Amino acid sequence: MDIEFSETSKESFKYSIIYALNTDVLEINSKINDELMFSYINEVLKKDLKGLRLEDVLLNIIIVKLSKVPALFNKYAYPVINLKHDEYINKVKKIIPSRLTYKYAIDNLEIIDYQNQIEEKIMASYANSILSSKMEHLSEQKWFVKYIIHAKASENNFKPPVVGYSFSYYLKKRSKCFNFCLNKNNDYFIYRNYPTLDNYNNTIYINLGLFKVIKDSRGFQAGLLYLLNSAFKALSLAITRNKDFSITYDDEMYRFIKEEIIYKEDSNFYKSNESYFDTNIESSINSHNMINELLSNPLFNNLNIEKYNEIETIQYKNSKKYYNVDYYIDNILIKNPGLIVDYPMLSMEYDKFGKRKSIEELIKLKYEKLAIFNEQIINFKDIIKSNESLKDNISVKLKKLEDGIPGVIRCHNKMIYKAVKELDIKGFKAVLKTLNNIMINDTLEAIIQEKRTFIQKLQNNRKRIFKPSTFLNNDEFLSKEYITSCTFESIINEYKSRK
Repeated sequence: MDIEFSETSKESFKYSIIYALNTDVLEINSKINDELMFSYINEVLKKDLKGLRLEDVLLNIIIVKLSKVPALFNKYAYPVINLKHDEYINKVKKIIPSRLTYKYAIDNLEIIDYQNQIEEKIMASYANSILSSKMEHLSEQKWFVKYIIHAKASENNFKPPVVGYSFSYYLKKRSKCFNFCLNKNNDYFIYRNYPTLDNYNNTIYINLGLFKVIKDSRGFQAGLLYLLNSAFKALSLAITRNKDFSITYDDEMYRFIKEEIIYKEDSNFYKSNESYFDTNIESSINSHNMINELLSNPLFNNLNIEKYNEIETIQYKNSKKYYNVDYYIDNILIKNPGLIVDYPMLSMEYDKFGKRKSIEELIKLKYEKLAIFNEQIINFKDIIKSNESLKDNISVKLKKLEDGIPGVIRCHNKMIYKAVKELDIKGFKAVLKTLNNIMINDTLEAIIQEKRTFIQKLQNNRKRIFKPSTFLNNDEFLSKEYITSCTFESIINEYKSRK
């Protein structure tokens, strides 16, 4: 098929390829039209690369994006640059870092794919460079906060808009400006008669003016501490505010709800087990750990920044103690089941009396929720068939429902797995005998889902720049969770083989 590419269509097609290649590895093949891809490569890409230096060819954005999947690279890029995937990776690594890779990091910040090993290395190398020079320029500071937030958010397939802004002029007018806390909301700035920003959308705002004030008065370490602390706190809030991300259930939000209840109902228990909670971890310790983890990463070995040796890394205690903390909410809800009404999300896991639901009840609830979704989807499709004029409006709602189904399955499977984990092996085997084949398969599905989650988190920990600083994402904890899930999986498989 011969296609004529105008200047406008060239650019449009280029970005459609980029966004397709930025998707999950398992979905990329379904996003690419083979015929159109080869047409673009032959009619546009080959001409664009002709006569360029090797370094410029290696860093062409389409070539870089293709490198994420070896098979795709060898299929589409090899005929153009005459390098197999392994050869390409070796060559491009040799030019990182360089001015060309720094330019790539700056120019493509908004469309970086953090699953792409080359792009991840390019971004980290530029971050290393500007950290080494202590981020003297505002443009570097803006780039850095976007980078660390997008890199962290990508683990949740989430990309919030990020704005770095400056209040330095207003802060310098105040003689006691250094008494400010590191994070201030709009109410504070209104009270102090400072300009405010719209804080009701999901944009993350980071005060780079305050960063400069702290850096100039207390040193670069303290300024960097402020940026990391502000960025990750703001990201956590943005994730819970993002309706699309938490259409049915959000792991962070659900855990925070439970922790808030424990804190309100029994603050002594909360404070004595604080290291297991995410909502109220001492921010300075958490941030000091983050900065130490940043500096201990091999990518940042050459940074001229001292570590905070006076603060120990959080000591992760045994998992058995954590489970006691995790299930402490059960005691509270039995005594005060009215909390289920105050926090409706808890009804996924607990009945109206505050008792934890059984595996069978949770599976039935999952199918009830799916039935509601499917019924609404059928209704919307019928409306579109009967009234074409409503198609555009209804289609958006229809897509949201269809996209929400995997989330419904995921969140209810999590509840099923929690019910499984509450049982010991003898108790679990006894429960299996009471379940029909469909329910046994649903239980197995839930266990396998969570096992894959633990594997994915462990893999992410090995390649992420900022290692986990909370108990629930610690390698030791995740490894134990993985072993537990494997145990329950093998029990079901053994039971099914004997039936």
